[in-house]
Amino acid sequence: VVSSANVNRTRLYCKHDGSLNEGFEIVSHPMTLEYHKDKMPWQAVMNKAVELGYRSHQTSTCGLHIHIGRKELGVSYEEQEDVISRIVYFVEAHWNELLKFSRRTESNINRWARRYGLLNNTKDTYTQAKKGTDMGRYVCLNLYNPTTIEFRIFRGTLKHSTFVATLELVHEICK
Repeated sequence: VVSSANVNRTRLYCKHDGSLNEGFEIVSHPMTLEYHKDKMPWQAVMNKAVELGYRSHQTSTCGLHIHIGRKELGVSYEEQEDVISRIVYFVEAHWNELLKFSRRTESNINRWARRYGLLNNTKDTYTQAKKGTDMGRYVCLNLYNPTTIEFRIFRGTLKHSTFVATLELVHEICK
């Protein structure tokens, strides 16, 4: 077990994931990118998971989901909506590159993180995405949660460098 001095329930917990046949979901509480990189002992957590035989990337169901608080994207609702619309447009406009980076197969991403589709401009693409909330949460950017947006396109990993690169990419997209 990773030392409780390094990881405790104030930063990280495990829970049942109904979409998995076996396994569990590791959930962190909200943290900045810097905290994830400099203070959170992810390398130790991942090393222990590998030591215990967990597979993450070597399965077809494991995903790395990253939630971004809407409050981090703007002070007002209008500012948040503007930033989210640009994020949705960016993801759709750069879908092929993000698919490669995601490490998911096309059939796997279509099951767990479908795209909304790219339209002529940012506003139309975002309007279509907001109408797509009836698609459920299995979309590339889950917009259903009122307090976060959730990037769902990435395959799970127990490789620290891949994990950090994914966090950094999402951070840059949101900037």
